[in-house]
Amino acid sequence: MKKILLLCVLCFTAFQFQALAQSGMSDKEKKEAAKMAAEEKEEAAKMAAKEKEAAAKAKADAAKDAAKAKAVAAKEKEKAKKETAKAKEKAKKEAAKAKEMAKRDAMDAKEDAAREKEDAKREAEKAKQLEMKAKEKAAKEAKKNN
Repeated sequence: MKKILLLCVLCFTAFQFQALAQSGMSDKEKKEAAKMAAEEKEEAAKMAAKEKEAAAKAKADAAKDAAKAKAVAAKEKEKAKKETAKAKEKAKKEAAKAKEMAKRDAMDAKEDAAREKEDAKREAEKAKQLEMKAKEKAAKEAKKNN
């Protein structure tokens, strides 16, 4: 901002020299004033060119920084996407594993129940046989005693 203001002041000064040169001065003074005005204009043009270059450089730097930030954001987004996919896959595997474990536990419980049922059946059969033997023995004893 200061440079722009300085540039304006220099241009104004150059125009003043030119205006003075055209007023009632001698030819020598007019030439000197015109020369000074030309130098001022040239200096102002140089400063304007420098300002323009600096602005272009700043714009290029800003564009470069924006491109870098965009690239970083894209990488972060891709990384987050991959991590989300990994988490989903892990959760899916864990759910499948838990389902398989529950299935196995249910099968084991079913097998245990079937075994216990068979054991109870065998025990009942043994008890029946023992009861029959006891009845036969009692009947034999009763025959002997009669």
